[in-house]
Amino acid sequence: MNKLSWVNMNLVKRVGCIAVVGGSLLICFLGISMNAGQRQQQKIEYAEITIRNETEKIKFLDKLVGELYKDETEEFLVNPIEELQIKQLETKVNQLKTEAADFGLKSNHLPLDISQIAEDKQKLASKLADIRTKYTIQQQVQEMLVQAPENWEATGEAVIINEKATAENLLKLHNDVVQFNSVWSNGISVYLNEMDAQVNLYNEIQQGIDKMIDGQNLTSEATLEAFIHQFNQVSQVKNTTLRKRLSERLEQVDQLMNAQIIGEENLLEEPI
Repeated sequence: MNKLSWVNMNLVKRVGCIAVVGGSLLICFLGISMNAGQRQQQKIEYAEITIRNETEKIKFLDKLVGELYKDETEEFLVNPIEELQIKQLETKVNQLKTEAADFGLKSNHLPLDISQIAEDKQKLASKLADIRTKYTIQQQVQEMLVQAPENWEATGEAVIINEKATAENLLKLHNDVVQFNSVWSNGISVYLNEMDAQVNLYNEIQQGIDKMIDGQNLTSEATLEAFIHQFNQVSQVKNTTLRKRLSERLEQVDQLMNAQIIGEENLLEEPI
């Protein structure tokens, strides 16, 4: 075999190898393209089925959310209500697929218009946010009461504050509630106003007693009239623990005043 023939054979082999490799790459490329197209079509088909299902799911969730309200006015919450109920619904609403990205698609590839279910999902989320805020505020109110109200629509006269109730905490709640400007906020405000009155009464008595006693000594404010006034006020304190605390302080004032009177009488009896 001459040199020229040997070169031609090598050239043919190289060309053949290149052709085989090129053909293999082309087949792989076509296979990848076909698989990508199939995956895209599968995503579109899955999106179409899921969107129809999500529409029905939203209707069902809307019914469940509505059941957390006492009636169709959607003002007051059912009682009792548990945070777990709210949390579970929040999770289910958040899991709703209402965007193209939820299916790994671009908006122009979606088979159906999802604008309506996206809007419905937002409405559900807003309702749950309303319920969550009301629940949180009611919990904060309850934490400052001896016993939780059975009916938030009641007059609020039966509520009794506990030791956690402060003017600062109540003011914050007032500011949170007033933003609603609704029947519910009006009802909660009735409770807060009654709690305000009880806190103010307690603080007023506390300050009155503070004016009469300094440590173990009476001040010039410790008069019989002042003592009787505070004594009568204490009986109006509804919380037994707070009433007892004030009564004990008044008893201390009473003992000091009696000791003072006895001391003055002894001075009068001493011979000049």
